[in-house]
Amino acid sequence: MLSGQSLEVLTSFQVFPCDNIHGVSISGRLFCCFGNRSFRAGIIVSRQNRFTLRLFPKTHRTSDWILQTRILPRGSVLLLTMHNFLVEFDLRTSACIERRCEMRSVSYSGRIYGDSKKNLCVISGTAKGCVLIWLPYEGDVKVAHVLHAHRGAVFDVAFCAKRRLLCSTSDDRSCSMWRIHFQNMPNENKLPTVADWRQANLVNLFVVYGHSARVWRAEFSILGVVSTGEDGLVILWSDQGDITWAKHVSRTSLRALYVNDEASYVLVGADSGSIIRLPLWPTITTYKFNLKHSKDYSHESIVGVHLLSSKPLSFLCASNFGNVFIHDASGDRLIVSDQNLKLFVSCKSVNDGLVAFGGLNGAFYLLYNGMLNDCSYATAAAKKIFSLHLVDSKNKFLLCAENGRMLLLDCSSKKSAILYCQELLLPDGRQRWSSAAILVPLNDNKEKLIVGDRNGSVHFYALENGLNLPEQTYSHLHGRHGVTDFCVVNGLLCSVGRNSMLCLWKEEPSTGSFKLLSKEKLRKGLDWPDRFVISKQGLQLAGFHGDKFLTYDFQLQDAVFEICCGGGHRNGVRILAQGAHCRRINDVCFLKSSFDKNMLIATCSDDNAIMLWRIDNQLTLLQRLLGHVSAVLCLHGERDFIFSGGGRAELLVWHCRAGRFCLVNRIKDSSDYRYTSLDCQSLSSAEAHWLIVAARSDAVIIAYQMMIDRDGLTKLNLAFQWPSVSYVFDAKLIRLGKVAAVYAVVCSDGNLYAKNIAVEAMETVSKCWDFKYEIHSHALTALCPVSYDVCGSLEGLTFAIGTESGEVYLKKLNNDSLQVKRLEPSFASSVTSIKCTSDGLLVAISAEDRLHIWQCRPDLPCCYGELLIATLLDISDPLSLCVAVVDSKLDVIVCGQGVQYIRLELNNLLCNRCFKTMCLPR
Repeated sequence: MLSGQSLEVLTSFQVFPCDNIHGVSISGRLFCCFGNRSFRAGIIVSRQNRFTLRLFPKTHRTSDWILQTRILPRGSVLLLTMHNFLVEFDLRTSACIERRCEMRSVSYSGRIYGDSKKNLCVISGTAKGCVLIWLPYEGDVKVAHVLHAHRGAVFDVAFCAKRRLLCSTSDDRSCSMWRIHFQNMPNENKLPTVADWRQANLVNLFVVYGHSARVWRAEFSILGVVSTGEDGLVILWSDQGDITWAKHVSRTSLRALYVNDEASYVLVGADSGSIIRLPLWPTITTYKFNLKHSKDYSHESIVGVHLLSSKPLSFLCASNFGNVFIHDASGDRLIVSDQNLKLFVSCKSVNDGLVAFGGLNGAFYLLYNGMLNDCSYATAAAKKIFSLHLVDSKNKFLLCAENGRMLLLDCSSKKSAILYCQELLLPDGRQRWSSAAILVPLNDNKEKLIVGDRNGSVHFYALENGLNLPEQTYSHLHGRHGVTDFCVVNGLLCSVGRNSMLCLWKEEPSTGSFKLLSKEKLRKGLDWPDRFVISKQGLQLAGFHGDKFLTYDFQLQDAVFEICCGGGHRNGVRILAQGAHCRRINDVCFLKSSFDKNMLIATCSDDNAIMLWRIDNQLTLLQRLLGHVSAVLCLHGERDFIFSGGGRAELLVWHCRAGRFCLVNRIKDSSDYRYTSLDCQSLSSAEAHWLIVAARSDAVIIAYQMMIDRDGLTKLNLAFQWPSVSYVFDAKLIRLGKVAAVYAVVCSDGNLYAKNIAVEAMETVSKCWDFKYEIHSHALTALCPVSYDVCGSLEGLTFAIGTESGEVYLKKLNNDSLQVKRLEPSFASSVTSIKCTSDGLLVAISAEDRLHIWQCRPDLPCCYGELLIATLLDISDPLSLCVAVVDSKLDVIVCGQGVQYIRLELNNLLCNRCFKTMCLPR
């Protein structure tokens, strides 16, 4: 049992001794858990606003697989089984009544709708792609409708009574939507009766494809239909079949789904055991206007916009020619044309809509209810207005001019501006102007002005002491990129800055000064926090994350509103190819081929293709490799060979002949699982003997030996196979000398496992691990050997490990369990890939679209474990990367929803000592 707000575990208990739990149904105080062929009921007990669960002592079993349960108001439990039986089980007497559908079939999914014999209906999805709507309480259990919906097994069905819609999901990667027309049901809130179902007409609206793997679940929401699948993707579909939003939240399959329309969030459960909460975005309406006042000037552009009213819609706009006008439904109305307003600085009062704006040479205006007042007399001494802030609810504005000069103006009359106190000064420093300000009333009827500047410092001014300098200063508290906002909540002063640091302050009544209580890094959700928002749900924070503007909720610890806008800032790297594949790119690797001396990379994608590219100031497609029948998930390149693994348990080998790659071998076992990781090593100097090790999604590890004869023909033989402990997220094969190798994996149970492999005696490989170490309580998602530390034994290896919670660790494989180093700073979300260069530069990316680089050479202690650079990526959903050092430059290629190439100069990354050491030959 978890808390609905924080998702903290309140209590846990074992329901079945050996069976899995596939679902829970609740009705009032009764609940029923079911899984496999077992079910067990219980009661929810509430005491003093605390809930506990009490299970009934007996576990009941059926002869068939249970698909769904439903508790009726009279205390009976309905069980829907795999062979279309509906069993009514009385919890008091343990009596059973079975009803079998007249159509015999195997069903993979089913839902029970209704709560009495008058309106009870069962909707089942069969293994042959049909949807059955049958009525268990009709005399001979009739099938009312048979829908031929899919070309594969139906994994879920969902029905929305209010909107009269039916949705089904399938093995064929599709979602099918049906409209149900009931003949005698004008009331949408009424459940259809058995007679209504019998006489209904069903019309197929559309079939949509958005998932790259099997679609497991679908649930209706007020905004449309939410679907989850084996590809870790969550999609919100509109009622017209369009994708409202899609988010990749896990590298594992998503089998559980719950939609809460009232709280506006979605819960999904992953195969790794994670529960992930996502917000349901509100409907966003986008408006586009041609905001240009001077039709005669083609170079006029808008430099500032304020929303004056939403109903009717009107804007205050300023252009680079000094024109300020109001744009509404009637057109543009010029209110002032002033050359000093070419530089336009403005601020708007939230309470009454008063807008203050200014620019050069002391120009300062107030606009209220369409009336403009020139108040330049109050600011005539200012040559340039850098910033303008509303500091309280009584329309006091703080104006910051050149050389850190600040004027506090009282504009409460909305027609004039009066200097509220003497001129104030910011301390000497770079970027000497304010970025945020607030006027806080104190307990003794005094006021204190708090100002944040562009240097990230916070200054406290006591207005009553007559001093123009701050009485208290916290330098660079919010980094060196500026304080962005202040607010007062529950008697506490809150400040936030560009470095995502949130600080809390409290006034000390005895001295009137403010004491810093805490400062905490916002670990998740925002790269650039910009403004506090106080809503009905509590305190929220608006800002930018990646290429989106969003509102972050502190209570939910997630975003509640999101708009794609290009982001709040850009960096110097560039996107080489946006959407190089038609779907998400899953893996990338460098190739050192004998036929081309340029930099080559290979990418694989959900579109079942592998692409070979040349990078030479641009991305040039050399070849497209088609051979997989499902998504290609992992890739490894070794000179003229490419090894690829993907869905449907396919492992392919590609070899370069006459300058082009061709398929030379394919292995597909009888299972339908995916390969999640793949690595290989050459076992001979002539590169005629290879060892390939791959991990499947069912936690099975398989190794093959590949032999190449004189004619270039390849032959694959099974070397060994053993089960892993849990789901393998990433794995690496490291060659140690001529006769030994090490295979290491990171798993969803938070452990690192490693095994010694004798190259000359692979038949002796045992099924137990030689090394196990618990790294973290969360799943481990990425693994990489630190190349500089590779030695001749397992005990000397060092690995970099990424976790689902965003941490990156360095672990040396020896008996000292304390030798694990955590690299700072951590990411705010899951680490998706880690790579290390031969010079010990560790590069990691995360699901929050960030990239970090650390120096990990222990022989250079001056910078060992230090962060060299942290940057925001320009592509979304980064999943893989490859790195190389070429000519004292670090080349990084990141793939996800596109390809991004980053080249960094080592002399800009490293200190002088590290740079000289790394650039010298060993």
